[in-house]
Amino acid sequence: TVRWAAAHLFGAERRKRARALFDEYWREVRDDVQGALWPIVNRLTKELVPIVMRSLDHELRRRQARFEALLGPHRRKLEAELGPLFRQRVLPVIEREAAPVVTRIVNKLIDRFPTGKAGWSFIKDKLPWGRDDHLKRLLQAFIQKEVEPTLRAHRDEFIAVSRRIAKKLGDDQILRRWVAKLGTRLLDDRGLRALVESLVLDATVRNPALRASVARILGDPQLLQLAERLLRGFEPTLKRLLALFLLDSTGQALDPHVAMLLRSRLLQKDRLWIRLGYERRSDPLPRRFTGVVYGR
Repeated sequence: TVRWAAAHLFGAERRKRARALFDEYWREVRDDVQGALWPIVNRLTKELVPIVMRSLDHELRRRQARFEALLGPHRRKLEAELGPLFRQRVLPVIEREAAPVVTRIVNKLIDRFPTGKAGWSFIKDKLPWGRDDHLKRLLQAFIQKEVEPTLRAHRDEFIAVSRRIAKKLGDDQILRRWVAKLGTRLLDDRGLRALVESLVLDATVRNPALRASVARILGDPQLLQLAERLLRGFEPTLKRLLALFLLDSTGQALDPHVAMLLRSRLLQKDRLWIRLGYERRSDPLPRRFTGVVYGR
């Protein structure tokens, strides 16, 4: 049978040797492929992502009412679970990790804040003959000259804090079980799953604009030349792979299992065979030795 022949033809040792051949070929062409594909991948990203995003937005708005109806029960349960979970598991981590950095930055800004000028600007804004934008202009100047530069100066600290928070929340087994449970609930909703699948398909596979753009990019002469060059370079490796799987250890004749498969499936030979064994019985009587003929 095909299964029997495949088990012999694609055994562990042959698969290992085939992987070694592929690895050898890839080492030879990797730099060439990556250098040629990068501009094409960059073009695909720049052209296709906006098309997909616009289509997703359109399809989502078209299904908004249906989504709201299906997500209603999930949203109510999510709100009931998320509030306590956020207060008990998320907020303490944020406070513990972010408080030192935030406190230090806030104290620095408080020390630099022109309290006297702010008070005088407030008074001038309230005078009958005064303008009403002194305090506003002072605050805008303070944000531009002090707040924004200070936040930029501490950007690396914010990034480090965000990473620590994300890691601690990701390692929280209670949060992970809750997220997994939520995902399972949403996936088990057949109506919601079907709606999401139709949205994704309409925005991608069934999107005429996307298909046209992909066809235009993949028809680029540069890509076609690369494919042709790779196929020519792969030919020696392909010959070695075919010899590995189709020929015997001498390399001069077909592997016996391939020959048997060809005779059976292609030439319709050796299709009459016998299966010998004992008959199956449910009663206590002795079983008889039987033979069954299969084939034509």
